[in-house]
Amino acid sequence: MPPTGAAALLVPFPEAATLTGQLQAFDYQPIATCYLQYDTALRLPLPFCALLDDAAQGRHGQFAFDRGQLDASQAGLVAVVISAAAAAAALPQEALARLVAAQLAEAFGNPALAEPLWTRVITEKRATFACTPGLVRPPNATPLPGSPWRAITRPATTPPPSSRRCAAARTPPRSSSKGAARPLKTTVCRTPLARGRPDPYSSSIR
Repeated sequence: MPPTGAAALLVPFPEAATLTGQLQAFDYQPIATCYLQYDTALRLPLPFCALLDDAAQGRHGQFAFDRGQLDASQAGLVAVVISAAAAAAALPQEALARLVAAQLAEAFGNPALAEPLWTRVITEKRATFACTPGLVRPPNATPLPGSPWRAITRPATTPPPSSRRCAAARTPPRSSSKGAARPLKTTVCRTPLARGRPDPYSSSIR
């Protein structure tokens, strides 16, 4: 559940006022994806390519996916992803698509990329919370009965490291007014970190 939804559900519980305030303090950033359909013979050099973005110069695209190299039924379809897309999302969809197409043509030295057959832009307005300085992220334990909140220390678009998943699993549920909460079936945190192997997210973002 996103922080906005959790905060709305917690409003009736005064004992969770601090937690509610922390969740309500979150701000958000959009992520936009521009789909561009070309002739089915078109191919990018690689299935996934990073782009040099510069919003001030009209280059909003950051990552390009050649969907045809991933799924033959989508030949000629290119998806360009724009993270932290507030500036891009403020543009009309047709204007943004034209800019993205021009950026692809320039980046790959292929004028045909400037003339897609059709385009579509999809923007998730609250795709991730904004990692602003001083942002307080709630701890694992909560003042309410039930499962703990999974605290994370990384951007919302990155899976939490094993250490945080373990912390959430080890936090016991709080007792409710109807009696003690049932203990967890197991206290073993079966993750790569717990078995002595490195956390796959400790040094890279996948």
